[in-house]
Amino acid sequence: MLYSWSVPAFSNRSPVDHVWVTDYDIRISRYSTIDEVIRHEVNYWYCWGRYHSVDEDPRRQDWLIGNKAFDLTLARCICLENVPSNLDTDAQGTIFTYGYDGVCHQLANQVLWSTAVRGSAPLTVARVRGYRLSEAVYGTYGLNIADWVSKRNGCAPQVASQSGPPRWRIIGRGGGMPGGQRDPDDEFSRHVRDVLKAKGASERADKLLTRRKELQNTLRNMREADEQAGGLTNFEALNQQQQIFFDDAAKLLGDKLFEEVFGIPPTQAVNLVDPELDQDRLDPMPPVSRGA
Repeated sequence: MLYSWSVPAFSNRSPVDHVWVTDYDIRISRYSTIDEVIRHEVNYWYCWGRYHSVDEDPRRQDWLIGNKAFDLTLARCICLENVPSNLDTDAQGTIFTYGYDGVCHQLANQVLWSTAVRGSAPLTVARVRGYRLSEAVYGTYGLNIADWVSKRNGCAPQVASQSGPPRWRIIGRGGGMPGGQRDPDDEFSRHVRDVLKAKGASERADKLLTRRKELQNTLRNMREADEQAGGLTNFEALNQQQQIFFDDAAKLLGDKLFEEVFGIPPTQAVNLVDPELDQDRLDPMPPVSRGA
């Protein structure tokens, strides 16, 4: 069984949750460090965050997002377990650069792809706070669309060779590169069209999705500029560009439709990228902290 979990990101005032994934119930197996996890031969996927234990706040009752049967071989192929994402590229799925390719929501969804067993749809972290915000910017599985499709397709032979015939199916038909090609797993576009059609505002869907493409292209250009300047990510600038997008969306949709689409009122500030992870990408993460 694979479990997805959440804690408030950055601070309790944030509209966004940090998420991670395990193959054990953290409410029952209360390991205080990753060393204990490894010693008990179970698995923790960091998803660009820190190690979290129920002991951080034992009064909370809402850690669990969801759980579903999964294929361990597939999960391990997609993303290395028990290693912080900043320390090993194999623990990043295809969210290679935090803040540009995606955030914790997208990497958790990649790990959760391994729950697509027996022909069922994979579990996602769609229930967490701020999910529609991050999905609007990064999509369901991140902006490295071609890399993600290649990764998940490439893991299929490994599952077949180690576990017999695959018990999961690939949903979508591949494709998706910078420059506007289609993302086969783009749930946000479908969500926008469904919501605005139901509210009699279908004409605004195309305008919002066009503005979204502009934001994603801006992020790609910013990444290229940062790489040319030495590779350090300007997380403050990323959050600023995303806030401009949400402000533009509020002007287009109005307060009521904005909240229908994104799940929060437009007056609430949005910071999807944790600025503290800039330094954390260079230094090992502490074993337990207040949030990601």
